[in-house]
Amino acid sequence: MISLENELRYLWKMLKSFSSMSSHTNTHIITDLENIARELRIDVLDMLAKAESGHIGGAFGMADIFAALYFSFLHIFPENPKHSNRDYCLLSNGHICPIWYAALAKKGFFP
Repeated sequence: MISLENELRYLWKMLKSFSSMSSHTNTHIITDLENIARELRIDVLDMLAKAESGHIGGAFGMADIFAALYFSFLHIFPENPKHSNRDYCLLSNGHICPIWYAALAKKGFFP
């Protein structure tokens, strides 16, 4: 069972390690994540245009968060999604599902 206390400790550890990196490394990581977020927004726009339906605002607003989660923080393994040491991302806002789908696809969980 995953406890909130353990998750918060893990996130704090990750944030501390991120802040201890050199500013050059931070800039590189941030630039990469900004580019990923931009690509995710484009994927969401394509998805919603093809569906001729959906909510763009929430998905666009969460692109940076999902880029950071899926491409920097979460320990996930597309080649082995049932890996025993994987992290979980629980989403309770259905209107932002397009950004989640875009992140999962870009990470390699499906085409």
